[in-house]
Amino acid sequence: MRKILVRPGLLLAGAALMLPLAACGGEGKPDGDLAACLQATKVVSDAGGRLDKLGEDPAGFEKFVTDLDAAFGEAAKKAEDPALRKTLEDLVTPPKSYEAEAMAGWLGGDFVKMTEKFEAACG
Repeated sequence: MRKILVRPGLLLAGAALMLPLAACGGEGKPDGDLAACLQATKVVSDAGGRLDKLGEDPAGFEKFVTDLDAAFGEAAKKAEDPALRKTLEDLVTPPKSYEAEAMAGWLGGDFVKMTEKFEAACG
């Protein structure tokens, strides 16, 4: 039953991951902002591969979210624009729980919103 609950979230997350992959339009962006967006795009792309391998392990989900937050923080350090830097730093909102049902909700909700904010900031 839990596996069924997680799969729709993974499908939604996979679709959301495709949005920002073309988001790094370099026109008019300072070099630092472009570098930050390119690094953040790689973070989002890599997250898709990691999602496929997570399974239902709460510790694995927690590490995924922690690593995702840290990776966006590293990308933010390259940004010249303070608004872009803040957006990248604040992208990840951790779920209230790392159980499978909560993670499925997070993937279909906050994770999708995160990718939309990323696309808006780097697009």
